[in-house]
Amino acid sequence: MKRFYPLFFLISSIIVAQEKIYTHIQSLPINDSIKSLKIDSLLAQNINQQKFLAVDIVGNKYANWHYKNERVSSSIEALLLSIEYHQGDAKYLQRKYYKLGQFYAQLKNKAESIKAYKEVVKIDADPVRTARACTLLGYSYFENGDYHKSQQYYEIAEKKFRKEKQLDRLVNNHINSSNTYSRINTKTAQKKIIKNLLEADSISKVTPIPLNIILKIKKSLLSYYVDYETRNTELGEKYGLETLQIAKQLQDSLEISGTYNLLGTLYDHSAPKKGISYNEKALLFNTQSKYIRSISYASIGLCNSKLKNYEKSISNFHIALELITEFDFKTHNTKVIEKVLNQYFDKDNNLWVIINNLAEVHLLKYERDQDIYSLEKSIRFFRIADKIIDLYNQNTDETNTKLIWRRKATELYGRALKATFLSKRIDIAHLFMEKNKALLLYEENNKRQQLQNIKLNQNVVDRKSTLQKKILILEKSKSLSEDKKISLLKYKQTLKKLLDSIQTISPDNLSLKKTYTPKSIPEIQASLDTNEVILEYHINIDEGYGIYPNTDKTYLICISKEKEYLLEINTPKNFKRSIQQLCQKQLKPFRNDQDILEYTTESFKIYKTLFPVEIREIIRDKELTIIPDNYLSTIPFESLVVSEKKSNDYLINYHQISYKYSYTFHDQNKNNLELSDQNYAAFAPVYFNDLVLPELEESKAEVTSLHQYFNGQIFLEEKATKQSFLDILEKTSIIHLATHADANDSIAPWIAFSDQKMFLNELSISPNSASLVVLSACNTTNGKIETGEGVMSLARGFFYGGAQTTISSLWNVDDKSSQFIFKDFYSNLNQGASKSKALHMAKINYLKNHVGSEASPYYWASLVLIGDTSSLQKSNWITVLSTMCISGILIVLILYIKKKSIINW
Repeated sequence: MKRFYPLFFLISSIIVAQEKIYTHIQSLPINDSIKSLKIDSLLAQNINQQKFLAVDIVGNKYANWHYKNERVSSSIEALLLSIEYHQGDAKYLQRKYYKLGQFYAQLKNKAESIKAYKEVVKIDADPVRTARACTLLGYSYFENGDYHKSQQYYEIAEKKFRKEKQLDRLVNNHINSSNTYSRINTKTAQKKIIKNLLEADSISKVTPIPLNIILKIKKSLLSYYVDYETRNTELGEKYGLETLQIAKQLQDSLEISGTYNLLGTLYDHSAPKKGISYNEKALLFNTQSKYIRSISYASIGLCNSKLKNYEKSISNFHIALELITEFDFKTHNTKVIEKVLNQYFDKDNNLWVIINNLAEVHLLKYERDQDIYSLEKSIRFFRIADKIIDLYNQNTDETNTKLIWRRKATELYGRALKATFLSKRIDIAHLFMEKNKALLLYEENNKRQQLQNIKLNQNVVDRKSTLQKKILILEKSKSLSEDKKISLLKYKQTLKKLLDSIQTISPDNLSLKKTYTPKSIPEIQASLDTNEVILEYHINIDEGYGIYPNTDKTYLICISKEKEYLLEINTPKNFKRSIQQLCQKQLKPFRNDQDILEYTTESFKIYKTLFPVEIREIIRDKELTIIPDNYLSTIPFESLVVSEKKSNDYLINYHQISYKYSYTFHDQNKNNLELSDQNYAAFAPVYFNDLVLPELEESKAEVTSLHQYFNGQIFLEEKATKQSFLDILEKTSIIHLATHADANDSIAPWIAFSDQKMFLNELSISPNSASLVVLSACNTTNGKIETGEGVMSLARGFFYGGAQTTISSLWNVDDKSSQFIFKDFYSNLNQGASKSKALHMAKINYLKNHVGSEASPYYWASLVLIGDTSSLQKSNWITVLSTMCISGILIVLILYIKKKSIINW
């Protein structure tokens, strides 16, 4: 050890010498500007002389000096220099990044602050500092509306605080965590809220906790019982009075005001006059905070709406808006308002709530007064509220957080559609309906197409793919350790940086966050043939809270070549249950006349609801494109019975039917894929090695029949591996999978190959060139229904990769009937029929050749076509005709030359 002493003393002497020089400069009787010049010169000298330890130490002290003198920008520059030439241990570096995050936060540079705190978490040398950085990251993402990412950081912080016995910080983290869960607002999240708050309350009773923290706990418990879904006026009042007592003890007028405000909100439905009284007390105690005053006025506005004092309510909401934004929403145009929204949307979702409530109270006023001006105002404010949802969506990369806002949007659209129906504004109704479907699918497809338009270095492509796979592996896990959660966040952070760097390659042509602009009705009509009709549905998913609940209505837009219609359908309260019961009846063949009668009765009721009398003549003998919504995606419309008196009188007998997730998405997804000799790849594993799945012997015949019609490859038994599938994905026009699948797997939907399963999230990041994907497997159209977005199905996974059309199943397919239908389908396709027509004819032929139980919807209705309906051979016909024309001209030319040669001879 003695040989290290000289080095140690040398380093120590350098440090002491540098600190003396720095201290001397600071003690000089000169102004700060000259001091800064001298210290800058000292740092430059040390850099030139490669005295990096000195740069590190002096830079850090210099940063602290600037910060103490409120020169935050200068302190950041000095600290970044110290970090660049860092020579100390990891804990020292972690402290510097933590300080850097605080400096950026003070300048309100949230993006750089987040980056700095992420470095603290990445270093993870001091667990308490890591946890503190996680809480600050949680808060930052909460403010951004990115609630799932916020929660991930709070969970990491909780484990570290608990392990390090930092009970006061643990309590604070529980409060912040519960606040984030309240925004996620699922049943699981509600359980987490109360669990966090009760644990915080318990800790406060056995550990010395500051009174202001106890106040936060009580106030959070009050907030929990104020929320509509967990509202309990008795418990709310109890915790409210406890909170008031502590707030008065602390003599904190803002907390007293905020508590009175929450108590006012607690009674906005059951006792609105009491609610107004509490809010008026809130205003008396708050003369400082405009933001809290705005919440009080908004709550009074809600109470007045329940008392039918609509004019007062509208006035209250406008005061609330002006207090938040210092802007008058009554007079300014949309462009000016959009600038205001960009400035204020991320502070809290109260802005969105107030604007939404204002739209609803205008709608109520219209219904009472029949005042068209109020109806126009209602639509205007619904559209402004929708703009705010767009902003939240554009400013987060987390799918789970986007889905929270899709659910909020669905409820908004259901109420807004009422206003558009009353005003006959079909154009705006259609915009809302389209935005309520497949928006995230549209965004991901846009990213894929944009990235295809630029030539990326293969290393970048491989890096992106590797990161995506690592993220998928971790997200697929049922539970994650603390280390794996940190790893997941790191991978996501790295992937985001990579995508940001890709965007800088071609900023003029690349927009990974393209604004979602639904196709207009005239644009759609221009693309339709005279024999086509589009039926688009909106199912209201409304919890019945707020000012104008709209819980028992379904909306339908019918678009033909010449005209468009908007209908409001009175949906029975048990309609969803009826759909579910019908689905259950389709899962097995009819056994007797009683089964047929029950199915006919239930199915006809649903048909009458979904196909009102007003549109039946319009759609007569037309090809139908159905754009379903929510649970309507679980039924094949072609299996609906159109006559109560006649069994087996299915809708398929009158209409060729196909489906779309949304018109806008599938229009965007069009591409110019040219088929190479109609090449296909068919997979039939038959046996499944270690996957413990039953063999599928009939699948051999199903896939080998394709050889009669198209050129391609068949992968049977042990050759039908996951890797062989991945190898052909980007090279094949038709993909046929005859295998096992399970889209209802709650953890990760999958498709089975002979050696292993492929999961939905893997499928979603695997590009394909398929004009048609046939999923002859069970439940491939089913999956978790995400409100406002659609079914997270295996079929959907192929669209993420670029597929134009899928044929997939709604329940367990029968091997023999599917073999019959697919043989016919491919024959029809080969003869030039469109994809939709080919499937329609195959099903009709099946029904003609089967009677009794074998004609049950169970056998033929499961398979549905989603996406592009055109003929596979259209491009080939053009090629053939072109070739024939060219050949003909060449033959004529040759004959002419020969003839002339003979004459000349």
